[in-house]
Amino acid sequence: MVDDISETVRPVQACGGEEDGGNIGEFVGNHWLNNAEFKKQVQDETVKKHGDVLKKLKQISDVFKECSSENEKFEFDWDLVYDLSSNLIEEYTREVDSAFNELDSVNKEIGQWQEGGFVMDSHRGVIMMNESEAWLTMKEKYLARRQEELHRSAKEIRETVKRLTHDNNQNSE
Repeated sequence: MVDDISETVRPVQACGGEEDGGNIGEFVGNHWLNNAEFKKQVQDETVKKHGDVLKKLKQISDVFKECSSENEKFEFDWDLVYDLSSNLIEEYTREVDSAFNELDSVNKEIGQWQEGGFVMDSHRGVIMMNESEAWLTMKEKYLARRQEELHRSAKEIRETVKRLTHDNNQNSE
C-alpha cells in the first residue's frame, strides 16, 4: 500500500508558463532537447536496446579509419557494394521462390489427399446407406410376412374358438 501518492506519480509540468515565455517550442527545447539529463537518458536507452548494432557500426568505422591514412583519401567501391547486395537479394529471392514452390507442391499434395479421403469417405457412406436400405427392405418384408402369419394364426384361433363354442352349445342342448 502506498502512503504517499507523490512517490508513485511523477510531477507533470505544463508548458507555456512564464519561465518559457508562453512558447511550446521553448518548453520542448528547455525540457527535452537542450536538457543534458534527458539526452543521457535517451542515449542509455538506445545503448540498452541497440548496443550490439552500435558496437558493430563502431567496429566498421574503426576499420575504415585504419584503411585510410590522414593524407590519403579512402576510395569506397560502391559498384562492388551494389553488386554484392544485389547478388544477396537475388539469392534470397531464389531461396524464397524455392520455398514457396515447395510449399505450393505440398499444398497441392494435401489437396489431393483431402480429395481422395473425401471420395473414399463418400464411397463408404454410399455403401453403408445402400446396405442399410437393403437391410430395412428385407426387415420390412420379414415383418410383413410375420404379420400375415399372425393374422392367419389369429383367424384360425378365432374359427377354432367359434367352432368349439358352437359344438359345446349343441352338445349341451
